[in-house]
Amino acid sequence: MTSIDQSAVAAAYEDVRSDNSSTTYCLLTYNDEAKKIECNESGDNYEDALSKIDDSTRCYIFVRVETGDEMTKVSTDKAVVKEIIRNFAYECLATETAELKYDAIKKEVIKAGGANYGTGK
Repeated sequence: MTSIDQSAVAAAYEDVRSDNSSTTYCLLTYNDEAKKIECNESGDNYEDALSKIDDSTRCYIFVRVETGDEMTKVSTDKAVVKEIIRNFAYECLATETAELKYDAIKKEVIKAGGANYGTGK
């Protein structure tokens, strides 16, 4: 059975995910002699990872892709909010204020609730 170098792989993974790091990828490869998956390398140029492998290479590559999505901070911080606000019928990650109009939210809450037998009063 294949094992994995847990501490090295976890450290490389967290480095790629860190906003304070320039590292954008980690390349995990198989050490056939040790029957172990290891972090072969990490770096800031994805093409470097691709230059280390060919069609016969068994590997995993974890890469950070930055899309310029302004909502990223909101989506990652929502976990902090959900530690306190745990129960809700509808979650809206709005990109325009029109999506936050009361009637639009109410429509989605009714839809999320399934059957709609009452008047809401």
